[in-house]
Amino acid sequence: MKPPRVGAPGEERAAVRTEDGRLLDLSPLTSDIDGAFLASDGAARARAEVAAVSPPELDRDGLRTGDPLGRPGKIVCVGPNHRDHAAETGAAIPPRPVVFMRDPGTVSGPYDEVPIPRGSVRTYSSQWDLGKSCETFNPLGPWRVPADEVGVNPGTADTPWVTQLLDAADDPEAERAALQARQPLGRLITADEVAAAVVHLTSPAAASVTGIALAVDGGVQGPRLRPAAGS
Repeated sequence: MKPPRVGAPGEERAAVRTEDGRLLDLSPLTSDIDGAFLASDGAARARAEVAAVSPPELDRDGLRTGDPLGRPGKIVCVGPNHRDHAAETGAAIPPRPVVFMRDPGTVSGPYDEVPIPRGSVRTYSSQWDLGKSCETFNPLGPWRVPADEVGVNPGTADTPWVTQLLDAADDPEAERAALQARQPLGRLITADEVAAAVVHLTSPAAASVTGIALAVDGGVQGPRLRPAAGS
């Protein structure tokens, strides 16, 4: 389901875009797509609404697409989020993601104009927040893509969290070896492999790929539990 918010800035209404390109009005169900809507299982209610009553259709001509989430309370960002970004700044690839904040007032629609502040100069420094917190500097959209709709089913990935769990074992190396031995490829999958699958499915190259759940699990196709001791 693709739920954009449409309308003039500050006057956006909830909508949903159907697979055949129509834009349906969700305002009878909710006044906005915001934190309260999502926390109350709003996405499931919206799916049921569309399936049951087919909400009225909106005229898309000249209708602005706003940011996909009304009144976000906090914007958490990650950077540099790819190798080219790190190279562009002249910085070494960090050993772990750099997490920084943006003011919620920076959020704007995906096609809104992004005015550059008068007299501003592009620079790179260790200060991440101030220069990225001008109004309109965080265009989002045109809609949210929930994790359960991306269509990628990952297996056990070699992540810092998995390493932390293995390190808590009495013999971390033996525990890792046992976990890898249960994988058909003899190794854990990598986060990069999962990310590459997500990037492909959300790219124009996969425009004709519909209704698929892509397994990136090295052939596991379900959990493989460690055999009980003595078995």
